[in-house]
Amino acid sequence: MRRFLVIGFLLVIMASSQAGGLRPMAGGSMGISLVGDDAYFNLSLGGVIPIKSGLCARFCVMNLQAGDNTSFYLGTGAGVGLAYYVPMRMVSPYGLFSMSLNTMSDYTSIGIVFGGGAQVRLRGIPISPFGEIGFGFQSVSYDSYSNTDVLFNMFFGARVEF
Repeated sequence: MRRFLVIGFLLVIMASSQAGGLRPMAGGSMGISLVGDDAYFNLSLGGVIPIKSGLCARFCVMNLQAGDNTSFYLGTGAGVGLAYYVPMRMVSPYGLFSMSLNTMSDYTSIGIVFGGGAQVRLRGIPISPFGEIGFGFQSVSYDSYSNTDVLFNMFFGARVEF
């Protein structure tokens, strides 16, 4: 099954490798998340795959969230989303929508984020620094306990083009 997913993932990257002038990117970021009254420091690794002119799929493969309730996600529970880039010469602003779902035996967490950011293209270097801000909701259900909080994210990082 894993082999099938890896092959499918590689085919999507190759098929969409230059949609709208964008190329697939991998990168990392760090930042803060405010969820209700709690603050977290985040480190994450992920990628961006162009789908159509300006529209890209985003995914996170690793996320470390350090704070009162430290969590580590590798492969699942970290989040997926869509971003729409406005193509410009040096700075490309973008809007984004992302969501995450994490389920265990009696624990479920769902997050939805809307936001935006900007990515800078450096001349002659395939590295693009970026910054983004997001607002959303996170709902946690554990046994008979349920809670929904407002969240705020602010991330800075860099992506490398393939």
